[in-house]
Amino acid sequence: MAAPVNNRIRLKKNGFSIIEVLIAMMILGIIAAAFLLALVTASKAIALADIRTVSESLARSQLEVIKSETYISHQGITTPDLVFPDVFDVLYTTIDPALYGVANPSRFGVKVEVTPCDSSGTPVPDRSIDEDLQLVVVTVYHDDNGDGLFTDLTEDTPDEKVFSITNYKSKRGLS
Repeated sequence: MAAPVNNRIRLKKNGFSIIEVLIAMMILGIIAAAFLLALVTASKAIALADIRTVSESLARSQLEVIKSETYISHQGITTPDLVFPDVFDVLYTTIDPALYGVANPSRFGVKVEVTPCDSSGTPVPDRSIDEDLQLVVVTVYHDDNGDGLFTDLTEDTPDEKVFSITNYKSKRGLS
């Protein structure tokens, strides 16, 4: 009688049970989902880095264009009753992103704000004086949601304002 009991103990299984296969597939599915999520996140990060790089390049190019232009004084210009854009902010040439090799130029907008400053560099909001020094702020917008509202740059939502750079422009030359 001892022999049949011993034979039952020595029986070996060949292959995997359905439970083992299901557990292995579940683990593999979790790993695959995590990998795909990482790929999507990396893809979004690359797209955002590209937008920021293009925006910074456009802002710096715009600032160089303004620096290379002749100084335009605000002295004697009265403040008009304009809502937007302020007449002072369009005195200097604004670049066109399409001319700079931007992949999707209609999604980018450049805004230039120029404020006269006194001799200490403090902006003069009422623009009553211009002591040959101006504060220049260049802001680049990206139309993230595709609504096209940044084209007049009145929609100043944080998700569309990508890069801003500030510098001074001074009148150079003989006095």
